[in-house]
Amino acid sequence: MSVEVATGKALKSKKITFNSLKTKTIKMKIKQTFENIEINSRFYFGGNEWVKKSTRTAQIIKPKEYSDRWFYFGKEDICTIKNQ
Repeated sequence: MSVEVATGKALKSKKITFNSLKTKTIKMKIKQTFENIEINSRFYFGGNEWVKKSTRTAQIIKPKEYSDRWFYFGKEDICTIKNQ
C-alpha cells in the first residue's frame, strides 16, 4: 500500500493506492481563513459558492439569483475549500 499526497499552498487532493492496482481519490473539505485564499479561487461560505476578487471582497456565484453581487469579508472569516 502506498500513499500519494499533493502539497502546495492549499491541499487539493489525496490519492491512496492499494496493492498498486487501484487508485481512489478522497474528497476533502479544507477550512481556511479568507485572508489565505488566493484571488480568483472558489470557496464556500454560509452555504453559498463564492469567488475571491480582492483581498477583502468576493463575488457570489451560487445561488444564481444572487450572482454578480459582491460582498466584503473579514480577514479571519473561516471559509471552506473543496477539492475537485
